[in-house]
Amino acid sequence: MACCGIYNEHTHMVTFREFGSRRDLEDHAVELLAEAIGEASGVPRAIMLTGGKTPLAVYARLTRQRPAADGLHLMISDERHVPESSPDHNAAKIRPLAEALGLPPERFLCVETRHELDDAARRYDAALQSFLQRGRISLGILGLGADGHLASLFTDEDVQRGAGQLAVAVRRALPPHRVSVTPALLCLVERLVFWVAGADKSDVVRQWRDRPDAIVAGRVVKDLPHVECWSCV
Repeated sequence: MACCGIYNEHTHMVTFREFGSRRDLEDHAVELLAEAIGEASGVPRAIMLTGGKTPLAVYARLTRQRPAADGLHLMISDERHVPESSPDHNAAKIRPLAEALGLPPERFLCVETRHELDDAARRYDAALQSFLQRGRISLGILGLGADGHLASLFTDEDVQRGAGQLAVAVRRALPPHRVSVTPALLCLVERLVFWVAGADKSDVVRQWRDRPDAIVAGRVVKDLPHVECWSCV
């Protein structure tokens, strides 16, 4: 495959796109987000963003983007339950993009980690419920863990515990604990795109493509329309 080539394959309900280089993946990701940021909409709309190395490089390039269209909100897919001053805090890393786009604080929906874990999850669930009474989620960006997790849903138990909610507390054997969106929230995202880069992700991408039921991410999104996996592995 040529360095700048893109390979497309539609498997099950997921479209897989393989890029020849990380830079090529990032260039297409920047184009995708820039278009979404500028989209006009008659109702409030949100773009769901995730943390991670590849997304952060993309977000940094978008800080030169023109101000966002009216009604745009950003929201977090998941968050570590750490202070905002921590280098592991996703929203703190994404906030420069929100500020560059001219979004007021109330249009950046994130987890308030100053609260106890369960309370933080309840508050985020309520914020998402409130937004969705009047708005839509036009695009969602997620990563894929080398173990096959998505957002901060690591196990089937995490998925089940979030039933009937849009956000759920996820306790880990080794902290930090997390707050994650749930499958019920992902069902409402109009277009869900995974960005996956790194040689350590090649096995899990292949597994998702060939045996989606073998990983948590595959099981969660298998019946969702408009799911894409963009990878350079």
